[in-house]
Amino acid sequence: MTEFFYDLIGQLSELKDTYIYLTILIVAYLENVFPPIPGDLLVIFAGYLISTGVISFPEALFFSTVGSFLGFIHLYGIGRWLGDSIMSDKKLMFLPKERIRDVNKQFLRFGYWLIIFNRFLAGTRAVISLFAGIGNLYFWKTSAAALFSALAWNALLLFLGKVLGNSWRDLLGYLQSYSIIVTSLLALLAIILLIRWYLKKKNLQKNI
Repeated sequence: MTEFFYDLIGQLSELKDTYIYLTILIVAYLENVFPPIPGDLLVIFAGYLISTGVISFPEALFFSTVGSFLGFIHLYGIGRWLGDSIMSDKKLMFLPKERIRDVNKQFLRFGYWLIIFNRFLAGTRAVISLFAGIGNLYFWKTSAAALFSALAWNALLLFLGKVLGNSWRDLLGYLQSYSIIVTSLLALLAIILLIRWYLKKKNLQKNI
């Protein structure tokens, strides 16, 4: 997948700026729907193209942000549909619906903060947008938080790509390390919460 994107990047600078913006929008959208796609790689390279004068910062930021936002809302919509199915489909009666409702309540409390930092939480972007829908978070609040997150993250990547210029590839190593650290910390947090939930459930069963 990454090799394909390097080939794409090699051809991108030869295109007209209109096609470059369109490519940025499409890739930013797909990266949210299909997480293995390295959309950040293209945004960083777009920052390099800004430094060479091929494209402009405002337009690159606009199209990358719109793509990221649309991808988030797409999965949010799927999550809303899945949430309704889980709570109403008789085939899913084996699922602990009370537990699902508890998770939804917690997501309503902290979900908007997760969405605001969504773009900075590598490896969990698709999961957060999906669960935002399952948790039935308010559409307009969710949209505002997702838009802010995409705007801030893409602005940062474009700025760094522009500042680094020909050395833009050096940023990829740091970005990969950042992704590994964040994903590992989130996985550890998930394990801790799972153990905590299991112990709490076990204590309740003993008291019954």
